[in-house]
Amino acid sequence: AARDALHSFWALLEKRLELAATEFQEQRHRLINQLVWIAAIVVLALLALFTGTILIIALTWDTAARNWVIAGLALAYAGGALRCGLTLKRIVAQSPPPFAATIEEFKKDREWFQKKS
Repeated sequence: AARDALHSFWALLEKRLELAATEFQEQRHRLINQLVWIAAIVVLALLALFTGTILIIALTWDTAARNWVIAGLALAYAGGALRCGLTLKRIVAQSPPPFAATIEEFKKDREWFQKKS
């Protein structure tokens, strides 16, 4: 009986480790995919901001307000960066921990074994 219990325990552990490995691969693929999209967004957004900034400065260059326009653009960009940073902080705080399903399965297994003993 002890041998069967040990065999069952190892089989269960093997399944849980397979689940953890699968979750790790999913997390890795998801992260790589998100990083590629983030990089594309950042590059395109920077190009748009740079081009738009040059256009606005060029249009106001011969006016007395050009310094105010440049300062206003800098403040707008800083405000946008701050908002993005705060949003990212909130998203990270609200995201579930990695391997949540594996941890939950280990907890269920522990409870099941505690009931058996």
